[in-house]
Amino acid sequence: MERFKSVKSLGDKTVNQLSERKIHWTHKIESVSVIVKHLKGKYDFTRWNDFLTSDGEKGYRNRDEEFIEDISSKSELTIVWEKDGKP
Repeated sequence: MERFKSVKSLGDKTVNQLSERKIHWTHKIESVSVIVKHLKGKYDFTRWNDFLTSDGEKGYRNRDEEFIEDISSKSELTIVWEKDGKP
């Protein structure tokens, strides 16, 4: 859990340095906002709960939706990132 908090803190610091325009900058295919949405889905805290009996993808995760560019602002990206991960 401490490692997760450390990596999350680095992500927070990175996003805080970006301007509104830069969260939509793309390198080849994906923007920063899409990458954050995907990481949130992939490494969501709830994914690690009850892992001994329900390892892997959780039924509520919509992986395809994570790659849709639908974040319109830095504050919205922060809300997505801070969401507690409950379906």
